[in-house]
Amino acid sequence: MNVIIICFILVLSVVLFACSAIIIVKIFGTGFFIGLDLSCVTVMDDNDDVNGKINAIIDNIGSDCQSSATKVIIVDGGMNLWQREICDKYCEKYSFLEICTPDMLNGIIFSLKNKKGF
Repeated sequence: MNVIIICFILVLSVVLFACSAIIIVKIFGTGFFIGLDLSCVTVMDDNDDVNGKINAIIDNIGSDCQSSATKVIIVDGGMNLWQREICDKYCEKYSFLEICTPDMLNGIIFSLKNKKGF
């Protein structure tokens, strides 16, 4: 019985992964998977440890991020002035970091959808 449940969960997760991959390809194109454009978005608010979170992102991306098309978008989800200044300094130091508001992010997503014809 447990084997049947495990197999069902495995098949279901593969199907869900395939569906999400198809949606990502439709929105971002095939370059999303072949390394031509790797991007991520993180939201920070006034409860976050900005230094710790950004340093963890930089460590996880690795040293190749300067030469690739990697972009990390930091969304200001209610940061205070001090946290915003820290993010601005990181963005000046690392060219792959960008900070934006939620409205700006919606505009970016909308323009990507229009560019791809969705």
